[in-house]
Amino acid sequence: MSAFQHLFSPLQLGPIEVRNRVLVSAHVPGFAQDNKPGEQYIAYHRNYAHNGVGLQITGGTPVHESGLLGVTSDAIWNLNDDIIPGYRALSEAVHAEGGRMLAQLAHSAGTVLINQPGRESWAASPVRSETNGNIAHEMSP
Repeated sequence: MSAFQHLFSPLQLGPIEVRNRVLVSAHVPGFAQDNKPGEQYIAYHRNYAHNGVGLQITGGTPVHESGLLGVTSDAIWNLNDDIIPGYRALSEAVHAEGGRMLAQLAHSAGTVLINQPGRESWAASPVRSETNGNIAHEMSP
């Protein structure tokens, strides 16, 4: 019996079935175009799916400008609906190869780089960041 007997068996994640348990974890490959999935980014993930990877996860994708780690990046940003066509093309390409794709949603909270003009950090609570010593503005419902 193999030590990895379940590696190539399907996995059910809620309503989504993943063809196997081979995973490419969240990372930023650096291929985003204007912070959206472009041709190179899509080809990168399509290749993994083509070669048998069951599930891939994007690198952390900020959901609000206050959560950006910096003002320049080659990562994907979820700041408005302009990203939808790129996500659609990405998911269609990966699905066509039998793979599945997830997006890691992110907000850098108190670790945002506050030495950039006009940037403030926001977090769930006003706790000092161990990264930069900043105390973020507390978010409220």
